[in-house]
Amino acid sequence: MLLLELIFSLLRVLPFSWHCIKKGLQQGLAAERQLLLRQARKRFGAQVAEQSMPLLERITDPQPLEDLGEQLLDSVDGDAWLQALRNAAR
Repeated sequence: MLLLELIFSLLRVLPFSWHCIKKGLQQGLAAERQLLLRQARKRFGAQVAEQSMPLLERITDPQPLEDLGEQLLDSVDGDAWLQALRNAAR
């Protein structure tokens, strides 16, 4: 009986836990996007940052966002950054 109670207890908690994990992942992605926007604004100016925003929003996987952090440093100018961002957002 105790095992059955434990299983039911877990079943009630798991959906809530998954919701919390998913929300945490979304917040992490949003923070990464905001960091890239601030860095792009500082490096290339407000216009490039403004053009970056909708492209960054299309990226839903953390790995491309991490890779873009390096790309932002390697880009010689705002056009190169925006092109890298377009490629990642496909």
